[in-house]
Formats: sequence, structure tokens, C-alpha cells
Amino acid sequence: MGTKSLLGLFAVLSVFTLSGLGGDAEEPKGVTLLGTLEEWQYPGAKFGGATMFDGGNHQVAATNCEALLTTDDSVEQVVRFYTQKFVPGPADGRSPLKPGEIAQAVGVQTDSENRPVELRVITVNRARSSTTLVVSRSQGEQKTHIAWSHFQLLDLPR
Repeated sequence: MGTKSLLGLFAVLSVFTLSGLGGDAEEPKGVTLLGTLEEWQYPGAKFGGATMFDGGNHQVAATNCEALLTTDDSVEQVVRFYTQKFVPGPADGRSPLKPGEIAQAVGVQTDSENRPVELRVITVNRARSSTTLVVSRSQGEQKTHIAWSHFQLLDLPR
């Protein structure tokens, strides 16, 4: 376990202890790095490492997760997968959410023009989380890189 992971675990446990939430209180639903990554995993991508640490503000119970993935698929294929997965319903925006659906705002930014790299930044913002996927491939590279960053507020028992 890396230093950031241990510090993150310590910070989360400290929040429980300092706020009086440890002990006999009902344990919160576990948040794991690989469990969180599962929703964002690109099919068949090679795992290049990951880390999970506290949210950076001791007054807010939150986690940050990061991972690196690679795939032989093109940048366009990767971006199409994520936009089809995370852009809900018709483009007119008038489709109401169905029960169980997550309200979210999705953005895709391109920064490749006149550069030797294909680069797309995908953001998925939800009420309690924010995720950024940086998809890139330089000229001559054989792999597309996916850098995943995820911030999530934790649900703590009251």
C-alpha cells in the first residue's frame, strides 16, 4: 500500500474518530478504490496503477481516487464508449430522469488541434462526485492512455 493510500486511510479513520462516529455506530458503506474504478473501467484496458487518498479537507469526509489505464483502441473509440455510457437520453435535454438514474452533467473537451497528440478531457459531475477522464495518444504511440481522477463525498452515519 502506498504512502498516499495509507495517509488517506488514516485521514478517513480520523474523521470517524474525531467526529464520534467510531465505536458502536453503524459502519458506513465501504468505499474501495477498485470498487469505485469499476464503473469507469474501459473494457479490456490494462491497469497501470491506482491510488486512493483523503479529499484534502479535514472538515469534509471525502476521497480522491486516481488510476492509469491503457488500451490498443483509438482515442475516438475510447471517447465514444464513455460518452455513450455517461451522456443520458436525447440531446434535447427534455427527458426526465427515471427512478434510480443519477443526475449528472457531462462535458467533453478537445485539445488536439495542431498538436502531435490526440487529447480529450471528459468530465462527469454528479451531486456527490466529480470525475475527470483524460484520454490521450501521442503520434507514434501504440497505446491510448486513460488517466482517471475521481472525487467523492462520503456518506457517514448520523
